[in-house]
Amino acid sequence: MGGYTCKCAVGYEADKGSNVTGIDIKCKDVDECSRNLDACHAKATCSNTIGSYRCTCMQGLRGDGRLNCQKMQPCSVDKLCMENEVCKDFGGLHLCDCKQGYHIKDKSCVETNECNEDKSICGSNSVCTNTRRSYYCSCEVGFENKMDDGKNCYDRDECQKKNSCGDVAACENTEGSYHCTCPEGFTFDKKKTSSV
Repeated sequence: MGGYTCKCAVGYEADKGSNVTGIDIKCKDVDECSRNLDACHAKATCSNTIGSYRCTCMQGLRGDGRLNCQKMQPCSVDKLCMENEVCKDFGGLHLCDCKQGYHIKDKSCVETNECNEDKSICGSNSVCTNTRRSYYCSCEVGFENKMDDGKNCYDRDECQKKNSCGDVAACENTEGSYHCTCPEGFTFDKKKTSSV
């Protein structure tokens, strides 16, 4: 009431040197692999990622790496793989594996939603959109990035744009937006007001 507190997002924890309960909190990534030995399937390896972790089945196995790792079926020129599978060479052993952008579920390869798999895939102030066999990132409204890949977006200063608030009003940049204020003695002309 009358204030606010900050807490770390899922996959992060307060740095021991920072103010854990105040507003000056510093968050650091949690290494789920070193803390939770059961994070992945027994036949998978765990890799820490920023804010999360990834499980990968051992060679010759496929699955989500968390709940299952199943043996791949052998393949050859004569014996083709099933739908959404491709025959790959694993050190002289030819096995059916899911195509890129697919993963094993209930013994068949289904499309992977990369946006759900890794929540931090696009970075800050960005929106992830799943596509067939891939994904793309786009900046939220009021944010942009110089590389135009939609990742790790930063606040766009709308006040730098000429006439954002007209000729007389003062422009104040805010996180993801901006605010116009009339000087003393002026009011907004509602007939001419439009959004930028």
